[in-house]
Amino acid sequence: MRLPTKRIFPRLGILLLVLTAGCDALWNAANRGSLERDFKSLAQSCGVRVTLTRCRMLGATRDGACEFTASRGQLDSLVRGLNLKPVEPGSEEEASLKRIEFSSPYSWSAAAGSDPSSLVRFASGRRPRELVLKNGTAFEYLILYYDPGLGRALARLSYAYG
Repeated sequence: MRLPTKRIFPRLGILLLVLTAGCDALWNAANRGSLERDFKSLAQSCGVRVTLTRCRMLGATRDGACEFTASRGQLDSLVRGLNLKPVEPGSEEEASLKRIEFSSPYSWSAAAGSDPSSLVRFASGRRPRELVLKNGTAFEYLILYYDPGLGRALARLSYAYG
């Protein structure tokens, strides 16, 4: 018996496209809750209670982003507690930040209402002890963007391996 391959292969190709198109959405849905919980725990370790407006995993990677509202005092507590350093224009840290943004696109400029020139940026080192949670989960890095005019912040994080 001969199979009608002219009809089967195009249908299989369409099915494959449909199934793989949903991978990012499934990854985000499956891991967003953990990201929200872990980021809130990280902020609480600095004495800051954050109100998240949006959290999501970026593609099918270990990277995530959480948007939240914050006062300048809350921001200062996060920066101190997480040992974040300012990212100055033209610095080595800014070059590293640009590589991260390129490899995993989701930058503050994607958030409506923000003026990129007014942003204050801070970044951690790689795998600092401040990014290890009590449950053993750790983040590889954290980049914090803050818009002082709107009182909004964006934290980009990446889960560490192991």
